[in-house]
Amino acid sequence: MDNGLETADLRLAQRLADLRQQQGWSLEELAQRTGLSRATLSRVERAETSPTASLLNRLCAAYGLTRSEERRVGKE
Repeated sequence: MDNGLETADLRLAQRLADLRQQQGWSLEELAQRTGLSRATLSRVERAETSPTASLLNRLCAAYGLTRSEERRVGKE
């Protein structure tokens, strides 16, 4: 994997984990809120897989992020 892409994937994974933890949610609670499996969410947060646009949309909706905030996920 390209080092730049790997870094971006790791940054996104960390940002998604941080968002969940800021809400005080477990992976199970986030899974219930998004309709995604706990295992999928765990793999995304550990950067074992890259999230699809659809998955990111579901996560951002659960966190109440606007479209402009959604574009910034992983860029901070």
